[in-house]
This record gives sequence, structure tokens and C-alpha cells, in this order.
Amino acid sequence: MRKSKFIIFYLTLLSAVFLLNGMDFWREGQSALAMTGVLGSVLSLLSLIGYMKGRKWLVWTGIVLLSAFSIYIIGALVWTFTVGVATVFSAGLFLSLVTANVLSVMKLKEQTG
Repeated sequence: MRKSKFIIFYLTLLSAVFLLNGMDFWREGQSALAMTGVLGSVLSLLSLIGYMKGRKWLVWTGIVLLSAFSIYIIGALVWTFTVGVATVFSAGLFLSLVTANVLSVMKLKEQTG
């Protein structure tokens, strides 16, 4: 099985971004966000190792991490534009995105497993 260089590059880049964000948050004194960044970096590296070694459960760790990060980004954008207008709308959209994320990951795992 030939390994995609793009996936290897992307997971390495994602791990570096999480680590750099964690260090930035640490300097600002936000230790919870710093630990989240470092944990994301470690999980990205584990996913990369799983991809290289062919370990499915480690690859699934990366898929779940990436989808949770995507939901966080979408939620942050929605929160930025609607925080003063409709907090309930933001929370509802976030909950629907989390539900869709969980269902899509379960469906994808069902199809590949």
C-alpha cells in the first residue's frame, strides 16, 4: 500500500500547528487551551504513526480529532458573527454540527470497518 505524501505532510503540519498554538496559549497564561493544543499535537502525531504503520484505531483518532477541530473552527466563526445577536442560534448550530459530526464518523467507520 503506497502512502500518500500529502496525508503525511498534512498530519505533520496539523501537529505543528497544534503545538505552536499550545505554546502561544501557554505564554498568555491560558493553561487549559495550552493543554488542549499539546494534546491535539500528540493525537495528530499518533494518527500519523498509525497511518504509517497501518493501525486503523490510530487513524480513526486522527479523523475524530480533525472533525472536532473543524467543528471548533466553524463554531468560532459562527460565534464571532452572531454573539451579540442570537446566542441560542449559535448554540443550536453548534449542537447540530456536533451531532452531524458524530453521525458521519460513525457511518464512515461502519463503511470501512
